[in-house]
Amino acid sequence: MRASNIQSVSLAGGQVTIVGQVTLGPDDEVKLLHVWLAQPGYDGQAGAGLAIDYLATRPPGSEPFPEGNGKFEVTTPVQGQGAGVVGDFCDGPATVSAIAVVYNNGVIAEVLEWSRLAVLPEAQLDATAQGEAN
Repeated sequence: MRASNIQSVSLAGGQVTIVGQVTLGPDDEVKLLHVWLAQPGYDGQAGAGLAIDYLATRPPGSEPFPEGNGKFEVTTPVQGQGAGVVGDFCDGPATVSAIAVVYNNGVIAEVLEWSRLAVLPEAQLDATAQGEAN
């Protein structure tokens, strides 16, 4: 059974880190995995956003999930010209989302999409809750 989840979002040391996992079946391969973090503006502040093509951040020729269990981790600076960041993240509510395109034997088999609400600076999310393909 294919499934996915976001396990945690943390804001520490000038970086935001998003950890998640994609559970795959036999002969499955993820060929696209995009991750977003969006934080609305409040109290007169502008919002912030992050958009990352996870597979493009991996070294050429490397395994997309080095631990072999579908786990992924995205880390990027929260301010300035970080990869895919617009605005400055701060303490408060945010939405984290991801989309994965799963291929089986070279053919698109499923598109997994999931989102979670988080409260920065740290949101340890229920890792047992699995999002399924929509």
